[in-house]
Amino acid sequence: MKIQLTTLQQLQSEKKLRVLIGKTPYLIVLVGEKPYMIPDTCPHQDASLYEGTLQGTCVTCPLHKATFDVVTGDIDEVSKMLYFDFGPEKITTYPLRMDGDSIYVDWQETI
Repeated sequence: MKIQLTTLQQLQSEKKLRVLIGKTPYLIVLVGEKPYMIPDTCPHQDASLYEGTLQGTCVTCPLHKATFDVVTGDIDEVSKMLYFDFGPEKITTYPLRMDGDSIYVDWQETI
C-alpha cells in the first residue's frame, strides 16, 4: 500500500518530521535532498528520536545520547556497548519514494 507521508517542501522547512502510520510513530529526516525514515522510538528506553538532534546522517537520542544512522540503520559502537548488550545491531530503515513534491512509503502490513 502506497502511503503519502509529507511533501518535500514541508520536510525541507522542518528538516525532520514525526509521522504516525496507524498508531506507530516514525521519524522522517532530510539528508541533503533525500528523505529517510526510521522508527521514532529509541530501542533503549522508548524516547522519541524526533526530540533528538540530527547531525549529518545521524540522529541522537535525547535521553541517553545513543546515535543512529538514518541511512544505514547502524547504531554507534559506544551506544551498542552501553545500552544494547543484547539488543539490536541496527534499527530498521524504510525506503521512501518521491513523486513530484510528495514523499511516499510503500507500506506492507507485515512491516
